[in-house]
Amino acid sequence: MNIVERLRAHQKKAQHGISGYGKNLYENVNEFCAEIYADTGLAADRIDALEDELFKIGRMEDSPCFVCGYNGPNYYQPSTHPCAERHHALKGKDQ
Repeated sequence: MNIVERLRAHQKKAQHGISGYGKNLYENVNEFCAEIYADTGLAADRIDALEDELFKIGRMEDSPCFVCGYNGPNYYQPSTHPCAERHHALKGKDQ
């Protein structure tokens, strides 16, 4: 269930007085926000894992950087381009 569907489900339960939804609007919104933050945390972890897989197969070799868009001097130097550190640490692993 995506975020919009979950919001609608929360609204429907609140409108129909379903058990546990006799709370005030502030409490319902706080609960829903907590669910969204949990989902975005999971999504961020998944994005990091997918980026790591791209670094492993050498995707950063083609500029600009697929993570931050950098395409300037010292592209492979971590002191200039922080993504380069991940590139050097992960490239070729698990192949």
